[in-house]
Amino acid sequence: DKEDFVETSICSGCYHVKAKKETCKAIAELRTQKKTGASTNDPGDEMYRVVASEREECRRCDPSARTCPREERRYWHFDAAAVRPTEDPPLVHFLRSVPV
Repeated sequence: DKEDFVETSICSGCYHVKAKKETCKAIAELRTQKKTGASTNDPGDEMYRVVASEREECRRCDPSARTCPREERRYWHFDAAAVRPTEDPPLVHFLRSVPV
């Protein structure tokens, strides 16, 4: 039986929080690219630790600190996520003041 979730060592908040203009994840990716010369989608735990230690906004990115609950480190496995049933009505507001 396969697991419905994938668990990572990085908080989901790390992927979204911004340090100045870039997300902490983007900063870690750029650092990894400069260090290795190759681009990557997963900079690795060590690079996240470096970014977390250097930038206050990125503290949640430190995988060893465990600053976030387990729920924020779990993601639906791509083939376990369900598509919304088509029989559900769409959730769109109708405003008479907006022409159709």
